[in-house]
Amino acid sequence: MESQLKNAFRLARSHGDIEVIFEPFAKAVLYAVAREIGGGAPPAYFAQPAPAGKGHCITVAEGRERLAAIPDVVLLQTTGRKLLEELEPALGILVVYDQGGDYLSREQLDWFRANLLPTLPKAR
Repeated sequence: MESQLKNAFRLARSHGDIEVIFEPFAKAVLYAVAREIGGGAPPAYFAQPAPAGKGHCITVAEGRERLAAIPDVVLLQTTGRKLLEELEPALGILVVYDQGGDYLSREQLDWFRANLLPTLPKAR
């Protein structure tokens, strides 16, 4: 069964409308790859080269099991909304599934932040 987020990416591609992704992404519970940085600091998102070599991104999935094979990392539970609010603007997001994945570029995330994030009710 296809998740709402994966379906939203499929619809966005078929309609040529990135906005279709925003609400399912903002609401999605995600697990993000992070690394311990020591010194009592909380883990930090682990940036890696982005697909097609344009900048860097973090990797997320809708389930822990999709990321379980990555060695020496910590998985942080978060939401798409929280990532939009907290993630360094220079980073994109790679969403991985059992088979394949989808990518949100930093430019797409910037557009979400500027145009759609302000329309959401404040998080509790």
